[in-house]
Amino acid sequence: MFKKYLILIVIFSLMYKVSFAQEKITRKIVSEKLIAQMDWLTMKIKTFAVSPDSKRVAYGGKIGYKWLVVVDGNEGKKYDGIDIGIRRITFDSSNSLYYLVYRVASISLVNEEIQKPQ
Repeated sequence: MFKKYLILIVIFSLMYKVSFAQEKITRKIVSEKLIAQMDWLTMKIKTFAVSPDSKRVAYGGKIGYKWLVVVDGNEGKKYDGIDIGIRRITFDSSNSLYYLVYRVASISLVNEEIQKPQ
């Protein structure tokens, strides 16, 4: 019985090595552009989103016991919680985004319109 398992392990390890030996790819960084600088020391950042035109950045995080969304470096209103994870902050356009927030016993959908200063 032990020999059968040993033979299977050897066969699978050889198949694994052969499959990766055949798939040699080359990677090249085409471009790299700084889109945001975040304060990792004061805020625990949990979710991140970029606008469709890549001009705006939003991220959600926690300061103390409160959660907030930061858009282009500007902190928003503080909540008991925000829905975190991939695509939890979503841009409709470069000037509009939405996300879910939690308050004591409720969940709300927040839709923010971003206006340029005049």
